[in-house]
Amino acid sequence: MTLERAAMVTQRKTLLGAPFRVVKQHFDNAKDIPDGLYYQKKPLKKVMQWDAIAYLIVNVANAMDGTVFGGFITSHLSGFLTSDIDLMWHSIVQLQSFKSYLVHFMCMTFEIDQTMFDMSLVEESCYAHKHLLSIRFADDFVFKIKLDMTFLIAYCEKSNFTHYPFCHNSSSNRNTEVFLLTIF
Repeated sequence: MTLERAAMVTQRKTLLGAPFRVVKQHFDNAKDIPDGLYYQKKPLKKVMQWDAIAYLIVNVANAMDGTVFGGFITSHLSGFLTSDIDLMWHSIVQLQSFKSYLVHFMCMTFEIDQTMFDMSLVEESCYAHKHLLSIRFADDFVFKIKLDMTFLIAYCEKSNFTHYPFCHNSSSNRNTEVFLLTIF
């Protein structure tokens, strides 16, 4: 691992589970990074700000019993960049709560109005529903982050959930089937 990536891993470890003020400070400190510095061919300032927002999202998801998986985990451990955050819950109620509370936590942390946020559905698939979270920090600065959100339920074969059109049988055994359900 390069020294540059090791430094990124260390910074990311401080953001995971960090208080909101630490995440905000990380975001604000990135504003002071001079133009012309790059991390893996991306402006370092944008990478640092993306990380602050991403870890706030991850911390809120973890606090609300969500599971983070996929490329975000490998980027956290390796220092490489990732393009989105994959999130999963055990129920649709948990996921819907997360979506509503996320905006409130973002507003409190970054001291901006709710009207500065937009979470739009970009694509539906059997894997997850892809959302684009846009945050307008100023008239000329709109920050975008991709979120793939889904939920997982397990139930006995005796229960019949096959009438749900968004069920996808991802694995099964003799007693239990697990279905991946995507959110609309």
